[in-house]
Amino acid sequence: MRSASILAVAKVVEAIIREIFRITEGDRKLEYSEGAIGVTGLIYCPLKAEFREKYPEIKSEGPEISDGFMHEKLVHQAICNLFGEKFSTKEYVLPYESVSGLKIECHTDIAMFGRKMIVFLECKDTKMTYHNMPYNSIKEGQVLVWDPALVERIDFSEAYILQSKMQKFLAERNLPGQEIDHFILQKTMMKCPPFGLKKLYVLRQTTESMTQEEFEGQIQTFLVDKRPRYGWECDYCQYRKSEKCQGQELIERITATDIAELAPPVQDALQDYLKTFESLKDKEDYLKRALKGKVLRIGKGRGKEIGWVNKTIRTWDKRKVMQILNDQTPEYFQIDWRNQDELELLLSSKGVDLSTVRTSEKKSEWKGL
Repeated sequence: MRSASILAVAKVVEAIIREIFRITEGDRKLEYSEGAIGVTGLIYCPLKAEFREKYPEIKSEGPEISDGFMHEKLVHQAICNLFGEKFSTKEYVLPYESVSGLKIECHTDIAMFGRKMIVFLECKDTKMTYHNMPYNSIKEGQVLVWDPALVERIDFSEAYILQSKMQKFLAERNLPGQEIDHFILQKTMMKCPPFGLKKLYVLRQTTESMTQEEFEGQIQTFLVDKRPRYGWECDYCQYRKSEKCQGQELIERITATDIAELAPPVQDALQDYLKTFESLKDKEDYLKRALKGKVLRIGKGRGKEIGWVNKTIRTWDKRKVMQILNDQTPEYFQIDWRNQDELELLLSSKGVDLSTVRTSEKKSEWKGL
């Protein structure tokens, strides 16, 4: 039987994947009134808001974006199936007009209407989330992490938290007298010993608040500072890939203040890293003494050597070598240690006494992992 051409099949499958992207996006189209921007425009590079209006045909697509659309769509569909379509709505709009005249139109992912409370859900789908939850915090059949004591030990994007604070502020402002609650519902992968990698949902309540002055500050920054807000933005920007923008270099410097402002799980992970590094240095110093003169091979297969490995250290008279090879000696000339054996063979073939061009000594050096 004739086998199919992999190129032909690959083209068909790629077309299928592009159609999946279209299906998952569905009829999701965020409408803004003239001159208005969304909350995400205040969080990321301000130029994106301008480019969206100028180049509406350019869109971001990919598996991660498709997964995000599908996550939001399935959450809303599940709510409708369980409680009816009148219980919730997608893309609930929360408007705001700044003192500067800029109009904001915040589209929340999902709003659920209860008798006494409106709950807003911001749906996120991420590749991997780091945490420092205690061992065995996640049980085998568990699908949702909601306990605040555990959730606070899970690292969330600072942009997601800022977006949630803005949404909560706008919800409370637009719905005075109404009891409001806001959550991030994040679908993600986490390392969960003893099970390894596990796909989970994490429900994080937005306990942080934002004042009108802080919100106006975000708007003012948007208006006057047209640089990216994060160092990774240009690498993933569809407008840079389409050559509509040249991008800007943003150097992120980490200071003591930045460390203090890191999320608690990140600070804990950093402290653990430093402690582990210091512990490894102490253990290596001990092994240097305990394995004096010994070499061990550890690991499976060919393994790896650790211990005191004998090496031959050669010191070359580079000028003499280059004179013999009929070449000039640049000041930056270096002899590659990987090719020293071949160099010795070459010089010996020319009748050169190697002791006149280099010295050699045996030396025992420590080799760790």
